[in-house]
Order: sequence, then C-alpha cells, then structure tokens
Amino acid sequence: MSYTQLTLYERQQLHHLRTTTDLSLRAIAVKLGRNPSSLSRELDRNCSGEAVYLPDAAQAQMQARRQQSQSRFSGVTETCIAELKERLQQYHSPEQISGRLRREGQVAISHERIYQMIYANHSRLAGVSEIPATRPTQTTQARWGNLKAGADSRSRGD
Repeated sequence: MSYTQLTLYERQQLHHLRTTTDLSLRAIAVKLGRNPSSLSRELDRNCSGEAVYLPDAAQAQMQARRQQSQSRFSGVTETCIAELKERLQQYHSPEQISGRLRREGQVAISHERIYQMIYANHSRLAGVSEIPATRPTQTTQARWGNLKAGADSRSRGD
C-alpha cells in the first residue's frame, strides 16, 4: 500500500465539504477516497490558531515541510562540524562524541546523525578517521564465567 499526499484539489474539496455541508469526517473521507485518519491528521496539522482550515495555506505548509526535510544536515553548524572532526581525529566513536557534547552542554547531536554525516561524507568527515568500534562493556568470558566444554549450566536443564 503506497501513500500519496493530499493534492491541492483534494484539500480544496475537503475545505468545501467541511464548510458547506454537515457531513462527518468519515463521510467526507469516503467521498474523497481517503482514510478518515489521514483527513483528521491533515486538519490537525494544518489548521490555523482559530481552528480554520485553509487549503492554500495547508499546501504551502506542506511544501515548506517537505523542503525542510530534504535538506539533510541543515541544522548542523560549522562549529559543530569542526568539533566533530577534531574528536574523530582523536579516535572517539560517534556514541562517545554525542554523549560528551551533550554532557558539556554543547550541541545536542545524536550518534545516528554523526554516522549519517560520515557515510554521506558531509564536509569531508569520512576522510578524517576510521570509525572506531565502541568497546564492549563485558566480555563473554566474564559474563558466563570460565565454563569448560560440556559444563554449561544452560544445557543441563537445571
């Protein structure tokens, strides 16, 4: 099942049916061939402060949201990139960098975003250093103890 966003014509129809008829949202959804929850989300997302739905304004808001979502790293500043490069050169992992920046009260950036920036080679981050693996917190031997072959308590059925 593929999702298609509401078109301007559908938004105009929604507005017309909501203002001129006393049809329920479910009945309007049937007329438009849409799911009622899609129309409900559309109204919640794009109503003005006075709970007025304007289809042209809703279309403009949708286009602005789409444009903003397509610029992947727009919220990352040059100072943040410089900090990331410096810490990657010191062989810190993205998890360590993210946690340290958050703890120091600097830019809050997730480790996933750092990985995305490295893999996309944003501002040449990929060439700075190899991504270090984080250290395991506990080795297998420490977790299970020194078990000899066949002495595993999990296989005895205790």
